[in-house]
Amino acid sequence: METLRIPAHAPAAPAAAAAKDASKAAPRTPAEQEQAFRKRQQDAAKEQEKQAQKDQETAARAEDCKRAKSALAGLELGGRQATVNDKGEREFLDDQQIEKAKAQARQDIAATCN
Repeated sequence: METLRIPAHAPAAPAAAAAKDASKAAPRTPAEQEQAFRKRQQDAAKEQEKQAQKDQETAARAEDCKRAKSALAGLELGGRQATVNDKGEREFLDDQQIEKAKAQARQDIAATCN
């Protein structure tokens, strides 16, 4: 007759797992239940704040992208382009300034529309 040898460490693993399950399955006091509930609420609130912040940043980037594309479209449309100086007077741009503004608008698009 043959005898089977079982390693000594084999029974310890199921015992450890059983202890974990027992601690989870053990009835919790109302105070522990309340504490767990409050922790879940705090975690959910933090997650909602993170998501709201992410949504706000996405919306701001989309608005910046739209504004940059609109500026470039206006510059590429041609015609006379003007800006307002510190005194509130209109100053018309020459061709070099318009090209510089177009290049800046393209950089803004590249930075915000990705």
